Amino acid sequence: MDILGKLFGSSVRVKLLRFFLFNPSALYDVDTLAKRSQAKVTDIKKECSSLFKIGFIKEKKYTKEIEKKVKKGKKAHIEIIKKKVNGYTLNASFAYVDTLKTLLLDFHFLDRNLIADRFKKAGRIKFMAISGVFLNKEESRADILIVGDQLNRTFVETELKKLEAELGKDLSYALFETPDFEYRLKMYDKFIRDILDFEHHRLIEKMNVR
Repeated sequence: MDILGKLFGSSVRVKLLRFFLFNPSALYDVDTLAKRSQAKVTDIKKECSSLFKIGFIKEKKYTKEIEKKVKKGKKAHIEIIKKKVNGYTLNASFAYVDTLKTLLLDFHFLDRNLIADRFKKAGRIKFMAISGVFLNKEESRADILIVGDQLNRTFVETELKKLEAELGKDLSYALFETPDFEYRLKMYDKFIRDILDFEHHRLIEKMNVR
């Protein structure tokens, strides 16, 4: 990510480029983009302005549903209100869309050891594999499979959100305690086999998994 950030001018720009390329038909306002990419609103505004000027994205108004806390007396409840906002979407006719897809959506170049390092504090990990988006295999049942003891699901989900912000795409994952995984493996659980029997890359392997 650091190399691409330097190449494209900023890591925020790389996040936005990936986000729009992965979601070509969707409309997003600045606040949503900032939340999804875990970046400052000011940085998002700056980068969106630059991407709009070169024609990579288009601007369009759309109706956004917003949660609003309404207090009546001592009680409060959430109401959904609709608001017109300025949004951005990918300009599919941009001349270099396909070129950027080739460069930014191919995650084979990622340092896989660094991916594993992010999750090592999640517990005593015995097995970890990646597939799906990391290998350009969209049909995979999960992008990340983690097996171990005393796993911290909250920690895993937090790290996943950070990784999603960097990659610009939602990730699917499977998390198993060792006994549960071993039982499923023995029973030829379809979900597990759908991951292991197809292309995947093993990052941590401290147990025999076949």
